[in-house]
Amino acid sequence: MVTVINTHEVNDFSAWKQLFDSGAENRSRAGINIRDVYRDADKPNKVTVISEVADRETARAFIANLPRYWPKLQLLNQSS
Repeated sequence: MVTVINTHEVNDFSAWKQLFDSGAENRSRAGINIRDVYRDADKPNKVTVISEVADRETARAFIANLPRYWPKLQLLNQSS
């Protein structure tokens, strides 16, 4: 089992969370088990997601295919 910790900022946490929640079935099919979702106390649009996957390849494949799973994701992430 591999634990993946992903921290990023979004434009609007509520909109991001709604989209994130709608992807639960896709994550499950991809073998991604979400353990926790956190918001930064000082920066409420900074999100940390802790998940578990069977192996690194599963995590890499899911991340590489995020645009397919969540087409609107780019609209919710802040540009860097």
